[in-house]
Amino acid sequence: MKRKLLLLILLEIFMAHTWWMPQPGVSWQWQLQGEVDTSFDVMMYDIDLFDVTAQTIAKLHDQGRIVICYFSAGSFEDWRDDADSFVDELKSKKMDGWDEAWLDISKVDNDIYPLADIMKARLDLAKDKGCDGVEPDNVDSHTNGVKVVLEANGNERTYGDDITYEHQLTYNKFLATEAHKRDLSIGLKNDLSQIEDLVDNFDWALNEQCYQYEECDLLDPFIDAGKAVFGVEYSKSTDTFCPELNEKGFNWLKKALALKATPYESCTPDIGGEPQCGDNICSTGETCAQDCESTSTDDNQEFTDDQSLSEEFTDTVDDESITSQESSFEQESIDNSSTVVGWLCLFILVISII
Repeated sequence: MKRKLLLLILLEIFMAHTWWMPQPGVSWQWQLQGEVDTSFDVMMYDIDLFDVTAQTIAKLHDQGRIVICYFSAGSFEDWRDDADSFVDELKSKKMDGWDEAWLDISKVDNDIYPLADIMKARLDLAKDKGCDGVEPDNVDSHTNGVKVVLEANGNERTYGDDITYEHQLTYNKFLATEAHKRDLSIGLKNDLSQIEDLVDNFDWALNEQCYQYEECDLLDPFIDAGKAVFGVEYSKSTDTFCPELNEKGFNWLKKALALKATPYESCTPDIGGEPQCGDNICSTGETCAQDCESTSTDDNQEFTDDQSLSEEFTDTVDDESITSQESSFEQESIDNSSTVVGWLCLFILVISII
């Protein structure tokens, strides 16, 4: 019996961590609306799970990109393919500013309601399409006054207590566990209050506007654990926030709230901290200055949806920066392979002993 238990433990260890686990310094693009522009020379794409085709994901893989697939794990969106799966009892209050309803995540452990099955099916879809990982959104309902739904009949609701910290923690750990069962990488989206409790469960973090709200230090545990921190600001110029966030080792972009392909500006911490501007990925501030002038002259000016960038995306990436990114990616692969080989050797050794 003890031998079988030991074998099971070793097998579990051996099978662990076969998914993507990025270290700080990964270039990336975040596009959730419009036809995916596959021309950005970055290491990781974060795109919409439902809208992207398997063919587009395969094309990005052929280019050597990692593909992360976005879906909302904490809200009901009535336009999604699986919208009919959400019973009324899962839909809590309306989300401020969006045509969505918060989900009652307290029901994830309740077999009467299909919440767990819905999210598992979405993770299955991500795996089937070829996604390397997932970005589940709206996983911080406990900080938004979302309430437990006691009864529901159409648009009528009877509410109970607020969703608690523990409800959220249970739900987010459920998502991470289910993603890893499918060898999918998973990022923690926002949810700053739970980072200390979840940094070991998630492979990277993604945040919106931590600089604007002076919250960036809360993301440090991911960097301390050697895990990448991705993020975006929707206002202020890159000159304002890039130096500080580069120093912290974050991978930050400036985007419009619509999250289309453009506008796109990156702080590029992996190539020395000078921002990438416009459609041109560049490595020096001088090259970027003219491109950025029209969109970054006022620190308080926000990007608008109808802003567009005039120049075509070109392969003007600094050779040194590409070499640095490829080297980092290759080293990560080597490190992961070495870990697997090490555990395999240990497994064989134990088998021979017992």
